[in-house]
Amino acid sequence: MNTTIQRDGASPRGSTKEPTISGFMVLRNAVAMGYPFVEAIVSSLPVCDEILISDGYSSDDTWAVLDALQRRYPAKIKLFQDSWTNDPDDGRVIADVSNRLRARCSGDYCLYVQGNEVLHERSRQEIRNLPILHPQVELFRLPFVTYMGATVRLHVELRRRLFVNHPRITVQGDAYDAGYRKVRLLASPRRFVGYLLHREGETPCHLAAPFFRYRGIFPECFLDKLAVRGTQYATRELEAAFRDELQHAEAALDAARHSGEGTEAYWLEMKRFHAKTMAQAPGRNRTTSERLESCLTHRDADHPAVMSGLLDQWRYDPWASLDRLDEANVTSS
Repeated sequence: MNTTIQRDGASPRGSTKEPTISGFMVLRNAVAMGYPFVEAIVSSLPVCDEILISDGYSSDDTWAVLDALQRRYPAKIKLFQDSWTNDPDDGRVIADVSNRLRARCSGDYCLYVQGNEVLHERSRQEIRNLPILHPQVELFRLPFVTYMGATVRLHVELRRRLFVNHPRITVQGDAYDAGYRKVRLLASPRRFVGYLLHREGETPCHLAAPFFRYRGIFPECFLDKLAVRGTQYATRELEAAFRDELQHAEAALDAARHSGEGTEAYWLEMKRFHAKTMAQAPGRNRTTSERLESCLTHRDADHPAVMSGLLDQWRYDPWASLDRLDEANVTSS
């Protein structure tokens, strides 16, 4: 199916031209923090015509791994480096850098993927088809399921991550998802009224399998992630929450090392910590999460194929991930 899509300020496209998709991702010290970014990038390659990746001048092997990955996929992967501020700002620096990178995207649509989010192979063609099947939609809300380890599923939600490449849509907040930039919407009264009344222009989407978002996979790296994330928040409650979780994670890791148990036992202990924390949260409304659970058709153990062999490891080895690509004879075509 070929469809002409006309956007404000966009050049007309021929009716035989399929919409193009630019993927984009920002990273900093992703190796140390245990983000499976090699798998996240590779899983999105079939969906995207290009993938732009910005590194925040990492002090670990992140840039070297990205450079090696770009040599394997020279036709699609484009690398940049952008500075991050270190001031606590409740995570807004991630959104700021993401929007700087999004402005470089050349596709008709943008797919925003973070370094710990892996697309299941069963949904690739579905996502590719969304702009063709729904040319009137500007923001697609895609299903995400968040895991710790292989079996601890924290929650399910919809995130606005596929959207029309237009300045009125930006990555927002702490880069949780994208949304309309209200100032730009004001330039189009019809769109602004439609947004206020009906959230016109966006729609939730069902997929055969969701994005798998791994809040933590590798226990040793998870400590580094919590320590860094805690420094990014100026809000005392959020900073304290990360500090408390880090203390519990350190104790759980020491216990797991002494007991000789595997990573699954470690993540089950972290699940108990989260269950206790959530139970104590005032006014917690679980209705939306429970309703979204019924919208997914994936099986708990049905992780993306590219994650095979990773989910029982204590620390992320991206070089081994690159070796697996070579062994599988994956090419840039």
